[in-house]
Amino acid sequence: MAAEATLGEVLLAMVDRGIHHMPLVSEGRLVGMVTDTDLLRHESRHPLFVRRQLDRATGPQGLPAYAQEVAAAAVRLIEAGSPAGDVTRFVAGAHDALYVRAARDGEAALGPPPCPYALLVLGSGARREPTLRTDQDHALVLADNPPTGAGEWFAALAEHLAATLARCGLPRCPGGVMATNPARRISRRAWQDQFASWIQEPEEEALLEAAIFFDFRQLHGELDAEEALRPVIGRAAGNRRFLGRLARAALRRRPPLGFLRQLRGDHQGRIDLKAHGTAPIVDLARLLALEAGSAETATVTRLRTATERGMVGRTAADLAAAFEYLQEVRLRHQAGRLQAGAAPDDLVPPRRPRGAGAPLAQGRLPPAPHLPGRRAHRLPGRPDRLSMRRLRAAHRRHEARRALARADLPEPVRTHLSTPEPPSPLPWREATYTVLDLETTGLDPATDAIVAAGGLRVVGGRATAATAFRLLVLAAHQGAAPAVVARARSLSREECSPVSDATANCLVPSTDRACPSA
Repeated sequence: MAAEATLGEVLLAMVDRGIHHMPLVSEGRLVGMVTDTDLLRHESRHPLFVRRQLDRATGPQGLPAYAQEVAAAAVRLIEAGSPAGDVTRFVAGAHDALYVRAARDGEAALGPPPCPYALLVLGSGARREPTLRTDQDHALVLADNPPTGAGEWFAALAEHLAATLARCGLPRCPGGVMATNPARRISRRAWQDQFASWIQEPEEEALLEAAIFFDFRQLHGELDAEEALRPVIGRAAGNRRFLGRLARAALRRRPPLGFLRQLRGDHQGRIDLKAHGTAPIVDLARLLALEAGSAETATVTRLRTATERGMVGRTAADLAAAFEYLQEVRLRHQAGRLQAGAAPDDLVPPRRPRGAGAPLAQGRLPPAPHLPGRRAHRLPGRPDRLSMRRLRAAHRRHEARRALARADLPEPVRTHLSTPEPPSPLPWREATYTVLDLETTGLDPATDAIVAAGGLRVVGGRATAATAFRLLVLAAHQGAAPAVVARARSLSREECSPVSDATANCLVPSTDRACPSA
């Protein structure tokens, strides 16, 4: 490694490769050597020491202690201010070593494998993004045409692997995404057919499976699963139907934001930062990688690759920054719970007094970029109706505030607009009142006019239909009612005709009436 490398870079390289000596070079010449003893001299719980502890464990009884040391070392990295990516990379490397050790111990107990196989890690472990709260996700790829009895051997290996990981603090996956599930330990050809069917028939279950299993990384075994499965995943790049449905599924996850972008908790006032924060970004990064035919698995790397290729402009860079920020918040929250003796989770309060970053502590998130989805994959859709109603209501409030600020606003109108809400609920069911509905050309009384009005009388909480009325307000100089008003009010041809001041009080069919403008 280059002599200019930082201590953190040297450390992570040694942890990833499982080595205890790292040569340092400058201009092609060896200039020094860093050893684990150098790093461990003052740090008994250094991450490199944790890896060496696993290497020196003599039996399964030493593995749970190793897992505890991994968590403690990760907490120390978090407290030291290490970037979230470095912490998750360390945790992933430590878990990788644990997976491999458990598989080798299983082979030693069961005997040689009956055929070549590959052990795959899935999900966040495959992306090297596990936090301090993660479960086990793995699968086995067997050689084609395994011999008789191979099924029983691999079933025993899968159970040994899952049990060992569970004793080490990695709980079994509640969704059954483990090699103990017979559907997750099948032959290479069966996996290829499975991957291809998910792409060709992207139904709901297929999209869920693809999101899990397309993020994989081989940890152990003589069979090369990467060479067999990556080309099949590459077929997704040209399948617009699959990509479109995957985009639609990714956009179903919504951030926990209120109308004014304030954070809104949904778990007793707390926010699940994995489900509502990092998971949507992971889904979109996967979508971009599949569209580009990229074999990258790390979320940030996928997003940076998309930016370099000009697929989504600055959007991917913004998503990468948001992902790293949310990962840091998750890790700090989980480290705090571990230090308090509680189990780590992803449920973070929207408002925290300190420690989790300014935006979250203030109960808000930084502005999120426009996420690629419908436009990128030509998905039909329209704006959410509720959101549009809220936007229109906000616009009306904005226009009312602008009108209230006018110096020449008539005093009665100013008084009306500035009247506060009733301090307490009124007994509406016992009151008698009239409900009025006005249609205007705008909210500025100096330049806008009333074009229609309607109302009815309510007595004792019940509307009296006999009192309902509708008035069309037209000035003689205005001509026919504007087309948009006519469509909105469903007016007849007679109702849309101009009226003079002399005939303004004439009745139109039913209870409708036209009157001149005031």
